[in-house]
Amino acid sequence: MGFTDLSQSTLRASLAIHPETLRIVAYILFWMMVALAMTLSHLLLKPGTLEGSPLMMVMGYNNICVYWDYPEVETYVAMFYPFVEIPLVAYVTLLQFRWQQLTFPSWVLKFIGNVFGGIAVLCCLWFRLIFVHKAFDSPIDDPTSWPKHDDWAAPNSVLYHTLPFWGLQFALAVVGLQNFYYYVVLDAQTKASRNQINCAVWKWNFWSIAYIVAQLSITATKLFFTISVFTGAWDVYVPGSNPPVQTWVAPAGRVMDVLWMIVSAVIPLVLAFYRRRQDPYSSLQLGVWSAGPVQTEGPYK
Repeated sequence: MGFTDLSQSTLRASLAIHPETLRIVAYILFWMMVALAMTLSHLLLKPGTLEGSPLMMVMGYNNICVYWDYPEVETYVAMFYPFVEIPLVAYVTLLQFRWQQLTFPSWVLKFIGNVFGGIAVLCCLWFRLIFVHKAFDSPIDDPTSWPKHDDWAAPNSVLYHTLPFWGLQFALAVVGLQNFYYYVVLDAQTKASRNQINCAVWKWNFWSIAYIVAQLSITATKLFFTISVFTGAWDVYVPGSNPPVQTWVAPAGRVMDVLWMIVSAVIPLVLAFYRRRQDPYSSLQLGVWSAGPVQTEGPYK
């Protein structure tokens, strides 16, 4: 991706956007979507319905995703989702523009960032496939019959429904890495060149490093964990038990799920507010340019 010399062009219109503003909007609307799904589930679903959900069948526990798995709720959530999708995709896309403006010690690092950044944008766009591949596309058996056999694996419908979630987890990890490079590495280099390094800066960098390490390790562990369960490598229920008896996998998975939500859906919102306030000048200016001077009087030709 390159940038055109606009020195001889005329700016017709412009809009300055701080990327963190888009992230704040996206995350707040996401949690509003979660609240909407939970409210509608309690109003529209019969008591005890969630106890026989596909997530209970596959993972042994429910998380917030279960609230938009049911047809009674899914349509309303799908109608609300564009309000989350648009600012989220715009935010991740703007990060890729900002990535092009940074300096790197090697072209390899920039190239890897370009590839991963492009995949991250696609993963955010493809997340809407959760409303295409539904968790209930295959018949769900009586929960008391789980598991059916020792080499049990997740039904294809649940697997295809989950793939977009895995893509989103990857995308948010890439966003974390790109933000880490921009806010920590480059900021430290800038302050060092100006002899502005102090205790507060080092403390902030320490916690930033701790956070990105936690986010990447938790994301990788969660992906490995869920893939192992979905492929049948790990048993969620003791084979042959009736009624089903859970193994260590279900409670461990619940802990990983909560940790991932904290590092990927809670802390980033706090960081967005902080960075929006601490770095108000990192806005990206979008403009419409003309090749020559703009004619303001007389007939246009």
